[in-house]
Amino acid sequence: MPPKRKKKIGTKRKTYKTKTRSKSANAKVKSKSEVTRFFKIGKEIDEGGYGTIFIANDNRKKMKVACKWMDLGTCTNDPRMLDTHNELTVLEQVRHPYIIKVLCHFIVQADGINNMYIFMELAGGGNLYKYLQKQGLPNEELSGKYFAQILCGINHMHGYGIAHRDIKLQNVLLVENARSISGDFLMRVSDFGLSTTVKKDTYGNVQLNSTICGTPLFMAPELIDRKPYDAYQVDVWALGISLYLILTLDVPFNFRQNLPNVVNDMKAKKWEWSDQMLSKPSPLLDSLMKSMLEPEPSQRIRLEDIINHKWISSYYQAAHALSDQLKAEEYMNK
Repeated sequence: MPPKRKKKIGTKRKTYKTKTRSKSANAKVKSKSEVTRFFKIGKEIDEGGYGTIFIANDNRKKMKVACKWMDLGTCTNDPRMLDTHNELTVLEQVRHPYIIKVLCHFIVQADGINNMYIFMELAGGGNLYKYLQKQGLPNEELSGKYFAQILCGINHMHGYGIAHRDIKLQNVLLVENARSISGDFLMRVSDFGLSTTVKKDTYGNVQLNSTICGTPLFMAPELIDRKPYDAYQVDVWALGISLYLILTLDVPFNFRQNLPNVVNDMKAKKWEWSDQMLSKPSPLLDSLMKSMLEPEPSQRIRLEDIINHKWISSYYQAAHALSDQLKAEEYMNK
């Protein structure tokens, strides 16, 4: 069984308020021997606040897969149990070419500790942040093609009434596919432990959420201020930070200062484009970024307007068309 490991700096996410549940999704409880009979777990390939990822062999299908392992503690009301329940529930509802595909999952109980094993497709390209660190910054066109795929996955989730609440490049996994609109990888959105169903009132208005969670660098000002928030709109803010990161490998706000000063900078729209970019941003890109990093949630651009924005619309349409083709092909091959 994988040992406990320290979380890496920069990947830790926070949840300040949680609800409890008695079970973690509908995972089957297995013994360790039952799991290892079907899967051989190999070397570690990633680690973060969400758990540890290993390469594994699926002995049934004779193929390499990824195994996400999490220590869920000893109590049924451990917050990690809730995160896992959320993740598996979302993945069962929102199967999509731009969302990571889960194959099966088990809980292993040993020495009074619950361990979750989630087996999923292997994203051989790793996560988008590490890939860009190694590969270097993309130009504006390639950045748009990467971002359009992420948008397509998140828009699919929002269509099902689910907000992600932990969007970041570390949660975008890369699966090699030359048919991708970027010509290299399909972007797969992953890690849904903080996702939530967004409820609406009888008039169709979004009911505000009060659970303060996420990864600080990507959190909207209303989250840091601990105010009730529209979960869809905090996703939009995180998408804006993610796009900025794709283009610059940096964040627009200075988190080396204390959080109240960071929030003041956000509210004052005190940010500028990094000199690390390959070229000066186009006016269309600049307008989109400013609309996503709008500190007032009611004035922040909405996702349906992002996908129709002139900077991204053609890339989004291409990504959406490919997703329809891939879904049709998967259905025909069943």
